[in-house]
Amino acid sequence: MTEIRDALGGGFEYFAARVVEAVLRERGVECSVRVNVTLPVDGFKEVDLFCPEPLVVGEVSVAVEAWRRLRVFLSSCVGRRRRAKS
Repeated sequence: MTEIRDALGGGFEYFAARVVEAVLRERGVECSVRVNVTLPVDGFKEVDLFCPEPLVVGEVSVAVEAWRRLRVFLSSCVGRRRRAKS
C-alpha cells in the first residue's frame, strides 16, 4: 500500500476524496469530502467518504492482486514523477 501512496503523491483515501470532489464540482456541487479509513484486511483497504452538506456518502475499496504488474507500473510512475521534478 505504501507503493500506491507514493505513486499517487499521497494516500489513496485522499486521492479518492479529491476525485469525488472534482466530479461533484464539475456538476456544480461544492463539497468538502471527509474520509474514514478501515485498516487493510486480506489485502483490501476500505475508504468511507462523507460530505455533510450536501449529503454525500460513498465507499471505495482497493486491493492489489497482481503484485508484479503493480511493481512495474509503480516504477514507471515514480520514474516519470522524478523526471518531471527535475
